[in-house]
Amino acid sequence: MESPRAFAADDDVHQWIEFKVGNCSIVLFRLEDDRGDHTAVTHVPWVYVDDLDAHLAQARSHGAAILTEIHQYGYRSYEAADLEGNRWTFLQARPGM
Repeated sequence: MESPRAFAADDDVHQWIEFKVGNCSIVLFRLEDDRGDHTAVTHVPWVYVDDLDAHLAQARSHGAAILTEIHQYGYRSYEAADLEGNRWTFLQARPGM
């Protein structure tokens, strides 16, 4: 596993950290928001999947709360909260990832 890399904004506050293992990576983004139980959410993992539409359908059918439908901002993604209120961002993997 490579050493994690942290990325800061102009104010030197780390906005995200990336861990790489082989040809996979996990990216955790800083988030200032509250969950339904008022417990602070501090990070949101980004997970790349091969078929975003199928993933969204499966997440919805298993009870995930869909916070944003699939949208595109240079990449296709959606956001969901799991049954414990943890927030996740799922993105369509690019070819060659």
